[in-house]
Order: sequence, then C-alpha cells, then structure tokens
Amino acid sequence: MVCGSTKQQSLSKYPVVAAGIGLVRSHPETSKTWSLKMIVALFLLLVAELAGELIREFFDLAIPGPVIGMFLLAAVLVARNCRQETPSIPSGLGRTTDALIGHMGLLFVPAGVGVITEAGLLEKEWLPILLSLVGSTILSLAVTGLVMHWTIRSVVAPDPSGATDPVLAQPEGKGS
Repeated sequence: MVCGSTKQQSLSKYPVVAAGIGLVRSHPETSKTWSLKMIVALFLLLVAELAGELIREFFDLAIPGPVIGMFLLAAVLVARNCRQETPSIPSGLGRTTDALIGHMGLLFVPAGVGVITEAGLLEKEWLPILLSLVGSTILSLAVTGLVMHWTIRSVVAPDPSGATDPVLAQPEGKGS
C-alpha cells in the first residue's frame, strides 16, 4: 500500500482540494488551462465592473457601478443562454465565482474594521442608523415577498375549476 493512497481515494471527489495538498498531480482542472480559464473569468468580471462604472459616470446614476456591471453580465449570460449550443455560464466563470463567493467572508473584514474605527460616530448617531437598518430590512422583506407572490402567480397557470391553490385543486371524482 502506497503512503497516502487512502487519502487520495477519499479526496478523489474533490480534485481541486486534492491537488491543493499535493495528492493529485495531473488532474485536468489543475492544469494550466484551469489557470487560464480563471484569469479569463476574472478579466470578464472586471470588464463588467468597468462597464458598469463607465455607465454610472456617463449617465450620472446613483446606482453603484459594480451593481450595473452585475446586471450587464447577467444580461449577457441570459442572451448567451438563448443560443442552444452554448451553456449559459462558462465553466471557468462558474468555478471562479464559486471560489470568490466561498471566500466572501474575508471581503467583509475591511468593512468590520471601518465600523470599529467609527465607533464614536455610531455612539452619536445610533438612533438614525438603527431606524434605517430596521426600516430597510422590513422594506426589503416586503418587496421580496411581493415579487415572489407576483412571480408565482404569473408562473402557475390558473386552475379551470376556479380553485386558487393548485395543490388542492383536483379533478372531480379523484381524491378522497
């Protein structure tokens, strides 16, 4: 039995993890092509962000440029999905964004440090900050609920029997 073969077998489902600790040498996802795919994906994300910033500056919008860039990238991916021969999200972009989302907690460290350094301002303005946090949370929950309600109503076809709940609507003579 070769030393480490048990680890290699148990980590075979996780090729990137196995490659990161040196157990797999020639997995296709760890080759130079994966590095190139990741660089291209990061470049695409930065181009989308730059395009969003340019649109924000040109039209003098109050929406952050990265948010506009995110919507532009989503629109490009939806348009790409309309063509049947290509997948909606390229594999390199999907894996790169998954890795970024996996490490998103690290991106909040500077914001947390900023909150700590502004403790004096928080002591002075705690009431408006608290009211705005509570109000925006309630507003976002209400808007999300309404959008979900309207989306479900538009997707679910109305029942010809007049029942409002598609799960409870059953043809006559069926059921208990």
